[in-house]
Amino acid sequence: MKTLFEASRINGMELPNRFVRSATWEGMATAEGEVTPRLIETMTRLARGGSD
Repeated sequence: MKTLFEASRINGMELPNRFVRSATWEGMATAEGEVTPRLIETMTRLARGGSD
């Protein structure tokens, strides 16, 4: 498990750990497919990084 939390490099890009998030459907848009504040908050948190 230790290597999951170690930094690594791929093609010059520094990665803080080896966790990967798969593509998912959040179901946080409106029925018309418009963005909601909840979806923006979720994407912002994911973009900032971490593994929480």
